[in-house]
Amino acid sequence: MAHKSLSFKKKQHFLQLIKDIPTDRILFCPVDVSKHFHVALLHDIRCQPLSDFFEFSASNIGFASFTDRLEAAFTIHSPQLVLIGMEPTSVYYEGLLHNLRRRYATITTPKLQLCIIDPAAVKENRRQHSLRTQKTDQIDAAAIGELLTRGLYTPAYFSSPQAILIKEVARSLNDHRHQMLALWNRLLTRLDRVFPNLLINYRDEKPFAQQPLQSKLLDDLLHLCPDPYLILDLTTADLIELFHQQDRPLGPKRAEKIIQAAQRALLPPKALHQVHLQLFKAELETLDFLKAQIAKLERQLEQLIIQSPARHLPAIAGNSAKLTAELIAALEDWQRYETIQPVWAAAGFAPIAEQSGSSSAKPKISKRGSVHLRNAIYKMTCSVIWHEPTFGIPCFQRLLNHHPFVPTILHVGRKLTGTALAILKADRAFHPPIADYSLAKEKLSLLQQQYLKQKKQTASQDQK
Repeated sequence: MAHKSLSFKKKQHFLQLIKDIPTDRILFCPVDVSKHFHVALLHDIRCQPLSDFFEFSASNIGFASFTDRLEAAFTIHSPQLVLIGMEPTSVYYEGLLHNLRRRYATITTPKLQLCIIDPAAVKENRRQHSLRTQKTDQIDAAAIGELLTRGLYTPAYFSSPQAILIKEVARSLNDHRHQMLALWNRLLTRLDRVFPNLLINYRDEKPFAQQPLQSKLLDDLLHLCPDPYLILDLTTADLIELFHQQDRPLGPKRAEKIIQAAQRALLPPKALHQVHLQLFKAELETLDFLKAQIAKLERQLEQLIIQSPARHLPAIAGNSAKLTAELIAALEDWQRYETIQPVWAAAGFAPIAEQSGSSSAKPKISKRGSVHLRNAIYKMTCSVIWHEPTFGIPCFQRLLNHHPFVPTILHVGRKLTGTALAILKADRAFHPPIADYSLAKEKLSLLQQQYLKQKKQTASQDQK
């Protein structure tokens, strides 16, 4: 049986919701959310306005004026069902959504449904019903309202505090890593002035460290003695003693390597060098602070994962706590997803196809969804297929049959994500559905060798 599209399911939900309600007893309230104020409208199911557009501030004062206007409409129109819809605009919709839920939690008449509208759907709707170059808050509010009347919304879901904490810690961790990488790149530019040619890579002149971020010796050097002028005044024994005084390991061979690096450095004038050295030390302190914050967040996230059903996911061969954390943060709350289909759509992996007359384009992924979720699923799948036969064997079989790499990863990734979702919902460990696991591992290894050989042969032929 073919899968029903998400749009079809949304419309089914809407039609079931309004089945026994007269159309003139349904009230729609689309809200265009922004940082300082919101724009709203009241209309019926035919999009006929029941009020003018009105603004209200994003504060408690504005919320009170909005609810006063809304409840006045309850008195005038006596609706049985009220749908309030908005886009998930940054964080600015959250306060309005939570306060509406709290205010109307105990009210049964009228029935009130809070709705979330896909921003991509609003954009497409706006382009269909107005000039392509025209965008206003009123047009957006009207576009949201029109989508509400067609049932193209998702009922608002409110995550648990634990799920929100995992998401926010994981995103903070990701932000800190981006900041650290940006600062590290800036530090490398400063390093080229403080310790020139330390990372030179030209013919026989090799860099001091092939992977600077992972080199313990480079880290020790930058913290203890980043000044080539000072190193040139030290003997090998003096340099070793300097390191040992700070409980940093250093032997004669590595000490000689540091001295040789100082000797090849094309140094600027000493006065100018001291300026950059001073700035370098200040930037290094900031980098150390970021590293400490990242380590703290990693420990916190690890504890949060252990305390949730997500603790089972790192047990899947090839997965890790880091990849699990990225997936959980991107899902935000797995309880909101009934099946893999809405997860796939939320990631923007749902396929779209364009056809006109006898011509048609190849299906492609929509990318209308969370880039964080797409990346998390893709990275986890790319790692797991090299270690877990359950997912690796079908993946490499498809690749050996010349299926494209990315569609193959998505094909297997859907199965992996569906398995992860089932594990999270059931709070049970992963058990590979394989009778002889050791034999499956051997088969996976053989398929991987064949794939790598085939890939090498293809690359060789392309070069010819």
